Amino acid sequence: MRLTVLLATILLVAPAYARQPKHYSSGVLVRMDSVECNSESHGAPLCQQYTLSTDRVIYRIRPASASQPVLPVGGIALFQLDGSTMKLRAEDLDDKDRDYIVVSATARDDSKKSDTTSRLNHLQ
Repeated sequence: MRLTVLLATILLVAPAYARQPKHYSSGVLVRMDSVECNSESHGAPLCQQYTLSTDRVIYRIRPASASQPVLPVGGIALFQLDGSTMKLRAEDLDDKDRDYIVVSATARDDSKKSDTTSRLNHLQ
């Protein structure tokens, strides 16, 4: 009897642990630039390129599709990285996930500089 209850419990609880919720990172869309879509040919149509700033990394991203709406600069964005693509959700827009291409990722050099420097207090 106990073995049956134990097996039933395991079978009911196992699917709940099988699916982990998707974890989103957050950042701020600090800039939008218009850049040539194709750098090989001059006079190419312009594409939107965004700068997404997080605590540790600055990403430069472009929409994967030309039909995507303009993102609100200064707004908070939630994202997931998958190789060189990013699924991004702008909170101030419509909360839909959209695909973006990661053009570059740069480590922030200003992260926590003020916290690591020692400060003298009045007793030293």
